[in-house]
Amino acid sequence: MRITSIRMNLFTNAKFLAIATIIVDNAVALPGIRLYKRDEDGSYFILMPVTRGRDEKLHETYHPVNSEARSSILSVMVKQYELLREDDSHSGEVTPLLPDEEAASAEDLNITEVRIARTNYERSPLRAFANVTIDNAIALKGIRIVEREGGLNVFMPTSPRRNSEDDERPRYVENYHPISAAARKRIVDAVLAAYDEETDPAA
Repeated sequence: MRITSIRMNLFTNAKFLAIATIIVDNAVALPGIRLYKRDEDGSYFILMPVTRGRDEKLHETYHPVNSEARSSILSVMVKQYELLREDDSHSGEVTPLLPDEEAASAEDLNITEVRIARTNYERSPLRAFANVTIDNAIALKGIRIVEREGGLNVFMPTSPRRNSEDDERPRYVENYHPISAAARKRIVDAVLAAYDEETDPAA
Protein backbone atom coordinates (compact mmCIF):
# COMPACT_ATOMS: atom_id res chain seq x y z
CA MET A 1 0.00 0.00 0.00
CA ARG A 2 1.26 3.42 -0.94
CA ILE A 3 -0.29 6.60 0.39
CA THR A 4 0.16 8.94 -2.55
CA SER A 5 -1.37 12.13 -1.15
CA ILE A 6 -3.08 13.59 1.91
CA ARG A 7 -5.40 16.50 2.70
CA MET A 8 -5.58 17.46 6.37
CA ASN A 9 -7.52 20.03 8.37
CA LEU A 10 -6.39 21.05 11.85
CA PHE A 11 -8.81 21.59 14.75
CA THR A 12 -8.28 23.54 17.96
CA ASN A 13 -11.74 23.22 19.54
CA ALA A 14 -12.46 19.53 19.05
CA LYS A 15 -11.62 16.33 20.89
CA PHE A 16 -9.39 15.33 18.00
CA LEU A 17 -6.40 17.19 16.59
CA ALA A 18 -6.99 16.85 12.87
CA ILE A 19 -9.04 15.08 10.22
CA ALA A 20 -7.64 13.87 6.93
CA THR A 21 -8.38 12.30 3.58
CA ILE A 22 -5.68 10.04 2.22
CA ILE A 23 -5.35 8.74 -1.34
CA VAL A 24 -4.18 5.13 -1.61
CA ASP A 25 -2.27 4.01 -4.72
CA ASN A 26 -3.42 7.16 -6.51
CA ALA A 27 -6.77 5.39 -6.89
CA VAL A 28 -9.03 5.46 -3.81
CA ALA A 29 -9.83 8.37 -1.49
CA LEU A 30 -10.32 7.48 2.19
CA PRO A 31 -11.83 10.49 3.99
CA GLY A 32 -12.63 11.20 7.62
CA ILE A 33 -9.63 9.71 9.43
CA ARG A 34 -9.21 11.47 12.79
CA LEU A 35 -5.96 12.03 14.65
CA TYR A 36 -5.96 11.97 18.46
CA LYS A 37 -3.36 12.34 21.22
CA ARG A 38 -3.47 10.38 24.46
CA ASP A 39 -3.38 12.44 27.64
CA GLU A 40 -1.51 9.74 29.57
CA ASP A 41 1.67 9.49 27.48
CA GLY A 42 1.27 11.98 24.62
CA SER A 43 1.22 9.26 21.97
CA TYR A 44 -0.85 9.64 18.81
CA PHE A 45 -3.53 7.32 17.49
CA ILE A 46 -6.08 7.34 14.68
CA LEU A 47 -9.73 6.37 14.34
CA MET A 48 -11.47 5.42 11.12
CA PRO A 49 -14.90 6.90 10.27
CA VAL A 50 -17.97 4.90 11.32
CA THR A 51 -21.58 4.57 10.23
CA ARG A 52 -24.59 3.12 12.05
CA GLY A 53 -25.76 -0.18 10.61
CA ARG A 54 -29.14 -1.86 10.48
CA ASP A 55 -28.27 -3.43 13.84
CA GLU A 56 -27.94 0.09 15.30
CA LYS A 57 -24.27 -0.55 16.02
CA LEU A 58 -21.42 1.59 14.73
CA HIS A 59 -19.25 0.00 12.06
CA GLU A 60 -16.08 1.28 10.40
CA THR A 61 -16.67 2.14 6.75
CA TYR A 62 -13.13 0.99 5.91
CA HIS A 63 -10.19 -0.06 8.01
CA PRO A 64 -6.56 -1.23 7.95
CA VAL A 65 -6.46 -5.03 8.04
CA ASN A 66 -3.15 -5.27 9.90
CA SER A 67 -0.93 -3.30 12.25
CA GLU A 68 1.55 -2.44 9.49
CA ALA A 69 -1.12 -0.68 7.43
CA ARG A 70 -2.43 1.19 10.48
CA SER A 71 1.10 2.26 11.40
CA SER A 72 1.71 3.53 7.86
CA ILE A 73 -1.41 5.70 7.98
CA LEU A 74 -0.59 6.96 11.48
CA SER A 75 2.97 7.84 10.48
CA VAL A 76 1.82 9.86 7.46
CA MET A 77 -0.83 11.67 9.47
CA VAL A 78 1.50 12.55 12.36
CA LYS A 79 4.13 13.87 9.93
CA GLN A 80 1.54 16.01 8.14
CA TYR A 81 0.14 17.24 11.45
CA GLU A 82 3.56 18.32 12.69
CA LEU A 83 4.21 20.17 9.41
CA LEU A 84 0.89 21.99 9.60
CA ARG A 85 1.48 22.95 13.22
CA GLU A 86 4.55 24.86 12.03
CA ASP A 87 2.70 26.42 9.09
CA ASP A 88 -1.08 25.99 9.00
CA SER A 89 -1.48 28.03 5.82
CA HIS A 90 -1.66 24.73 3.90
CA SER A 91 -4.38 23.25 6.11
CA GLY A 92 -7.05 21.79 3.84
CA GLU A 93 -4.79 21.58 0.80
CA VAL A 94 -3.85 18.37 -1.01
CA THR A 95 -0.22 17.42 -0.39
CA PRO A 96 1.39 14.91 -2.81
CA LEU A 97 3.60 12.43 -0.95
CA LEU A 98 5.41 10.80 -3.89
CA PRO A 99 7.19 12.24 -6.93
CA ASP A 100 5.12 12.09 -10.11
CA GLU A 101 7.32 9.38 -11.55
CA GLU A 102 6.70 7.15 -8.51
CA ALA A 103 2.97 7.74 -8.15
CA ALA A 104 0.87 4.69 -8.91
CA SER A 105 -1.81 4.72 -11.59
CA ALA A 106 -5.28 3.25 -11.37
CA GLU A 107 -4.11 0.33 -13.51
CA ASP A 108 -1.72 -0.61 -10.69
CA LEU A 109 -4.52 -0.84 -8.11
CA ASN A 110 -3.93 -4.19 -6.43
CA ILE A 111 -7.19 -5.79 -5.29
CA THR A 112 -6.12 -8.76 -3.21
CA GLU A 113 -9.47 -10.07 -1.94
CA VAL A 114 -13.19 -9.67 -2.54
CA ARG A 115 -15.73 -11.11 -0.11
CA ILE A 116 -19.38 -11.45 -1.09
CA ALA A 117 -22.29 -11.64 1.37
CA ARG A 118 -25.55 -12.41 -0.42
CA THR A 119 -28.80 -10.88 0.84
CA ASN A 120 -32.35 -12.20 0.89
CA TYR A 121 -34.32 -9.01 1.41
CA GLU A 122 -37.81 -9.38 0.01
CA ARG A 123 -38.95 -6.82 -2.56
CA SER A 124 -35.47 -5.34 -2.71
CA PRO A 125 -33.15 -5.16 -5.72
CA LEU A 126 -30.15 -5.46 -3.37
CA ARG A 127 -28.47 -8.77 -4.13
CA ALA A 128 -25.28 -8.71 -2.04
CA PHE A 129 -22.72 -6.71 -0.12
CA ALA A 130 -19.04 -6.86 -0.98
CA ASN A 131 -15.88 -6.10 0.99
CA VAL A 132 -12.82 -5.31 -1.11
CA THR A 133 -9.26 -5.50 0.23
CA ILE A 134 -6.54 -3.40 -1.40
CA ASP A 135 -2.88 -4.47 -1.19
CA ASN A 136 -3.62 -6.81 1.74
CA ALA A 137 -3.82 -3.57 3.71
CA ILE A 138 -7.14 -1.70 3.49
CA ALA A 139 -10.62 -3.25 3.59
CA LEU A 140 -13.37 -1.27 1.85
CA LYS A 141 -16.67 -2.35 3.39
CA GLY A 142 -20.33 -2.30 2.43
CA ILE A 143 -20.16 -2.08 -1.36
CA ARG A 144 -23.63 -2.87 -2.72
CA ILE A 145 -24.56 -5.06 -5.68
CA VAL A 146 -27.99 -4.07 -6.97
CA GLU A 147 -30.00 -5.70 -9.75
CA ARG A 148 -31.96 -3.36 -11.95
CA GLU A 149 -33.35 -3.47 -15.46
CA GLY A 150 -30.40 -4.07 -17.70
CA GLY A 151 -28.32 -6.02 -15.20
CA LEU A 152 -26.24 -5.65 -12.07
CA ASN A 153 -24.91 -2.37 -10.73
CA VAL A 154 -22.22 -1.75 -8.10
CA PHE A 155 -22.44 1.18 -5.68
CA MET A 156 -20.04 2.47 -3.05
CA PRO A 157 -21.65 2.88 0.40
CA THR A 158 -23.04 6.32 1.23
CA SER A 159 -23.99 8.31 4.32
CA PRO A 160 -26.33 11.31 4.67
CA ARG A 161 -24.76 14.74 5.02
CA ARG A 162 -26.41 18.06 5.87
CA ASN A 163 -24.75 21.42 5.36
CA SER A 164 -26.84 22.82 8.21
CA GLU A 165 -29.58 21.77 10.61
CA ASP A 166 -32.06 23.68 8.44
CA ASP A 167 -31.59 21.34 5.47
CA GLU A 168 -34.81 19.38 5.00
CA ARG A 169 -33.22 16.65 2.94
CA PRO A 170 -29.67 15.38 3.36
CA ARG A 171 -27.41 14.72 0.42
CA TYR A 172 -25.79 11.32 0.27
CA VAL A 173 -22.01 11.17 -0.02
CA GLU A 174 -19.86 8.12 -0.71
CA ASN A 175 -18.01 6.95 2.40
CA TYR A 176 -14.93 6.42 0.23
CA HIS A 177 -14.54 6.68 -3.50
CA PRO A 178 -12.33 5.85 -6.46
CA ILE A 179 -10.78 9.06 -7.72
CA SER A 180 -10.99 8.15 -11.40
CA ALA A 181 -13.23 6.24 -13.79
CA ALA A 182 -10.44 3.71 -14.33
CA ALA A 183 -10.09 3.00 -10.60
CA ARG A 184 -13.85 2.68 -10.19
CA LYS A 185 -14.02 0.24 -13.11
CA ARG A 186 -11.33 -1.96 -11.58
CA ILE A 187 -13.26 -2.21 -8.32
CA VAL A 188 -16.60 -2.77 -10.07
CA ASP A 189 -15.15 -5.46 -12.34
CA ALA A 190 -13.54 -7.26 -9.38
CA VAL A 191 -16.77 -7.17 -7.36
CA LEU A 192 -18.92 -8.46 -10.23
CA ALA A 193 -16.43 -11.22 -11.03
CA ALA A 194 -16.45 -12.37 -7.39
CA TYR A 195 -20.24 -12.22 -7.30
CA ASP A 196 -20.51 -14.33 -10.45
CA GLU A 197 -18.07 -16.87 -9.02
CA GLU A 198 -19.93 -17.01 -5.72
CA THR A 199 -23.25 -17.43 -7.54
CA ASP A 200 -21.91 -20.18 -9.81
CA PRO A 201 -18.69 -21.64 -8.34
CA ALA A 202 -18.37 -24.04 -11.27
CA ALA A 203 -18.26 -21.22 -13.80
